[in-house]
Amino acid sequence: MGHRHSKNTKKKKDIKEKKEVKSKSVAPSISYFTLYRFSTKLDKFLISISILASLVAGVTLPYAITLVANVFQNMITYDKAVQAGTQDDELFLSQMHEFGVTYSCVGVLLFICVYLGSALMNVTAINQVFKIREEYLTAALNQDFAYFDKNQTGDFASKMADDVIKLEEGIGDKIADRLYKKEAAETGRASSIAQEVLSSIRTVYSFNGQKKELERYKKPLAAAKKVYIQKEFFTGLSMAFLFFCIFCSYALSFYFGIYLVINDPENYNADVMFSVLKGVSLTVKRGQSVALVGHSGSGKSTIIQLISRYYDVVSGSVCVDNIDVRELSVRWLRSQIGLVRQEPVLFNNTVRENIRYGREDATDAEIQAAAEQANAHFFIIKLPKGYDTLVGERGASLSGGQKQRIAIARALVRKPRLLLLDEATSALDTASEAKVQLALDKAAEGRTTLVVAHRLSTIRHVGLIYVFQDGEVVESGTHEELMANKGHYYEMVSIQEPDNLAAREEQTVLREESGASEASKEEQMVEPLEEDDSDKVPHISFWRVLAMKSQEWKWLLAGTLCSIVIGFSMPLFILVFGDLFGSMSESDPNKLMDKVKKVSVICILIGILMGTSNLIEAISFGIAGAHLTERLRTQMFEHLLQQHIGFFDERRNSTGALCAKLSAEAAYVQGATGQRIGTCLQGIGSVGLALVLAMLFEYRLGLVALCFLPLIIFVVVQQIKATRRESYGNAKALESSTKIAIEAVSNVRTVVCLGRERMFVREYVKQLAPALADAKRAAHCRGLVNGLSRSIFNFINAASLTYGGHLIVSEGVAYKNILITTQSLQMASGQAQNAFTFTPEFEKGVSAATRITVLLESKPEISDPATPLVSPFIKRGKTIALVGRSGCGKSTVIQLLQRYYDPDSGAVCLDGIPLSGLTMSEARACFGLVSQEPVLFDYSIEENIAYGDYMRSPTHQEVIDAAKQANIHNFIVSLPQVVQEALDAATAGRTCITIAHRLSTIRDADLICVVNKGRVAEAGTHQQLLDLKGLYYDLHVNAK
Repeated sequence: MGHRHSKNTKKKKDIKEKKEVKSKSVAPSISYFTLYRFSTKLDKFLISISILASLVAGVTLPYAITLVANVFQNMITYDKAVQAGTQDDELFLSQMHEFGVTYSCVGVLLFICVYLGSALMNVTAINQVFKIREEYLTAALNQDFAYFDKNQTGDFASKMADDVIKLEEGIGDKIADRLYKKEAAETGRASSIAQEVLSSIRTVYSFNGQKKELERYKKPLAAAKKVYIQKEFFTGLSMAFLFFCIFCSYALSFYFGIYLVINDPENYNADVMFSVLKGVSLTVKRGQSVALVGHSGSGKSTIIQLISRYYDVVSGSVCVDNIDVRELSVRWLRSQIGLVRQEPVLFNNTVRENIRYGREDATDAEIQAAAEQANAHFFIIKLPKGYDTLVGERGASLSGGQKQRIAIARALVRKPRLLLLDEATSALDTASEAKVQLALDKAAEGRTTLVVAHRLSTIRHVGLIYVFQDGEVVESGTHEELMANKGHYYEMVSIQEPDNLAAREEQTVLREESGASEASKEEQMVEPLEEDDSDKVPHISFWRVLAMKSQEWKWLLAGTLCSIVIGFSMPLFILVFGDLFGSMSESDPNKLMDKVKKVSVICILIGILMGTSNLIEAISFGIAGAHLTERLRTQMFEHLLQQHIGFFDERRNSTGALCAKLSAEAAYVQGATGQRIGTCLQGIGSVGLALVLAMLFEYRLGLVALCFLPLIIFVVVQQIKATRRESYGNAKALESSTKIAIEAVSNVRTVVCLGRERMFVREYVKQLAPALADAKRAAHCRGLVNGLSRSIFNFINAASLTYGGHLIVSEGVAYKNILITTQSLQMASGQAQNAFTFTPEFEKGVSAATRITVLLESKPEISDPATPLVSPFIKRGKTIALVGRSGCGKSTVIQLLQRYYDPDSGAVCLDGIPLSGLTMSEARACFGLVSQEPVLFDYSIEENIAYGDYMRSPTHQEVIDAAKQANIHNFIVSLPQVVQEALDAATAGRTCITIAHRLSTIRDADLICVVNKGRVAEAGTHQQLLDLKGLYYDLHVNAK
């Protein structure tokens, strides 16, 4: 039964995922011209010039064809005159010289127009993409919070990296690919999963969930691969049909043309998902301190969210000074509020800048004063660089208590008129809490203060207390009044103080150090590494990129052969065309018609060959490219999941930066492979065969063409160098800027509450700015190369035909040979031009492949030092408690047991076996970790519970049993005591290590270890430690 239920559950989940993907991928279409709405007046002027130049460049092609047609007509006329003995050599040579000069002038005009069309359009595209990135981040930070409740921030990384790359191509000198939409949706899902996993990497490691997350990451990648292959198939099919039609038109044109010659010489809207508050009416006077208490989920924090305008009420109103907050400027309202949340959020910056986020113009003295008021100054000055110490992503290098105190200092430095405290002291030990509470009481003087609290001892002196239950206010009054009523409040106080109501010892939900703060080391904190020149990596060759496709060698071989066939087809067509043109001087019409019939049939056969080859080539390279992209993203993600925790503590390896790499780097490699390889092989095959034909039919004209080869090579090399510089600069800028954007969006509530949206946007733009100038220089270089690649063959054709005219007059060379030689080179030039166009994409792909290779070849090692700790022997089945002040090293014990870090000296042993002798998965499989800040993944509730066993898939009944054991089977978690009972049930019969600030939760522990400065100062039972009257006794007294 359990197995069958598991299958049904999985099937339902897959159906649900497909529906969600379908609903998310559906977006309103916009017109192509709407893409240019972010262009400035200057951009529009440049676009106008670019379009005009492109039109002129387009006109030069039919004009050049007309010139060549006149030359061929002159050759045919001259050949007939030679047969009749009436030729005029001087007239013919003057006509050829005139053609050479005119055709060269057309080449110069083409060069200028293509340069302007390409460079200016790309420059405007760069400007617009720069603006779009800025506007996109601004828009994201200005969304209402219902948007973030329904959308994952991981999609943001994909859109900022992969999607914008495609957009730049669409508004630049390439046409947007509409078929890309479905592929982007699946890639966005993969990016969301990567962002979720990397931001919760400690939880994933703790439960050995790497394999499970890798499999989850592979699913959307496989779907994206399927869509990409379908896209390539339709692209190949359209190209096949196009070439077949072209060559059929050639056949029809030749046949009908010869016939004529013979017969006649001419917002998304947010959904209201549930109701939280019911008929609540509160009044808070100016300067008054008011507390909101109640069980979890009773609606206390919702009041904070409504005042801060995270959400707006459906009915009723929230007023400040009798003014509805919906009528006030959101930015001004939030600037008047100082909010300290239950879960502190710090940004990947220095301590000083994190406090300054509270007020941008705060001086260093004001920052220090706020830190002192929050009891944070003492530990800050002990950090490696004091106030200039980097705290890591989400404050990963600090303990939970340290992060909370910095968050309090951040709120105090802005000198708010309204102070909102959402369990602001919940993560602090009793000693620090008492000091911070005094500081908050002092800070609340003269300010309107609203306190949300679970720990009732912290709000006994508040002027007014509102008691919430199920979204309603059931009691209100002072502490003494509510205690005298002996109602809900009295029951809550009794539960928290079970032994002696007068003792005032608080008992509440067990708080542990958070997964994000498990790197707590106060005096020996490991500071994240700064970015340096070591980021620069050696460059690999394009052959190394192709070697990545070795597993798809069969598809590569098929695509390569088809590309070469396509490349050969055009010169072969010219060979047939030249033979037909050489017969134009034939006087017998019947022979001429027989010739044209054969040529027309050959043209249709070439069309069929070209069409079939295009289809097979597109499918082959599409499959190879899709497999490569999927494999690279999978390998990168898998390699990241094998890194040690210290790797993620480094500033350059933030979640945003890593997500940007997963999205952008693979996208660049994909851009350099697939169909674009086929285009280049077509160019190589076409030029190669054209040169062979030139040497066979008239080698001297082939030598003329070869004289231009050094210039072509020089231009290509220069473009590669410029693109390499641009690619490296863009990659660094994209990585650093996306890191900032992801951090801001992931912590959008804190950013919005602090009113720092514009500051994050400015910092984001600042990181992008250096790449902007490099990209514009590269755009001009690309324009020059495109112009030269399009025009150089005009110069080759002009020189070849002019010289060919001399050969016809002086040496009697057949004009058919001249035509075949020059036109095969001309046709090959078209293929070469396409190859030139993709040079930047190839170089970007090589650069991205270089960075991917360096990442994949790096070996994960655990080398970060951890706080030294002398630990007692822990017996099987016993409960051990670690207590002490914030930052003393309690959480370091958990880190060492989980092998997040290894000790510099000594050993951590399990059953006498050093953990360093076990694999990561073996060591972590022995433990079950519950952190202060619970991390749930984008799974169902059942799957989140089953996540705890990575070795197998627990049955449905086992999940239910676990839920019952944790007291959440009916999803009723109303009392703190319920959570404590759940923990007691979970620890029964197991060896348990508990980190606690609330001493009342660990009184029954078999052994209590008091940690001080990274060492065990005292150890014993609760009563034994009280009798010692040492550190534990002091903590116990402070808890009362």
